[in-house]
Amino acid sequence: AYSLQMIAKALDVDFSLFVGDESTEDKEKKAKNDTLFLGLVHLSGLFLLFIPTFLIWHTKKDKVEGIRDHFNEVIRFQLTIWLVFILPGLAVHYFLSMNYFINMAPYLIFIGISMGVCFSIMNTISVINNKPYKRFNIFKSKKTDKELEN
Repeated sequence: AYSLQMIAKALDVDFSLFVGDESTEDKEKKAKNDTLFLGLVHLSGLFLLFIPTFLIWHTKKDKVEGIRDHFNEVIRFQLTIWLVFILPGLAVHYFLSMNYFINMAPYLIFIGISMGVCFSIMNTISVINNKPYKRFNIFKSKKTDKELEN
């Protein structure tokens, strides 16, 4: 660095011309790593628990661009699966004594878990390939779908 400073001084140019922020190779590597972490956030939706998703977001929230939006989408998705399929299935199974509903409860839970697995895997693949991902949630996002794709 000292040599570059001396050359800049001798040529009477700004030192920052010799020192770039990051090379394009470093930027591409960081973008690829960021994409993998965004995919990992979506893959954490497989567990239908909030803790893995939260831990990934918390450790990378200042380092990966766009992770907050993906984190919010995954949490909304997990809440939707829990509120629409799993909790009603458990409630029907434990609190209602009608045989018809009791027999439906495991199927409702199975559908919820299956949808969670399918959407998590599809969204992970989409994010890793830099393509828009599917949204399945009952909670509204502050951003429109068009804003989220950009």
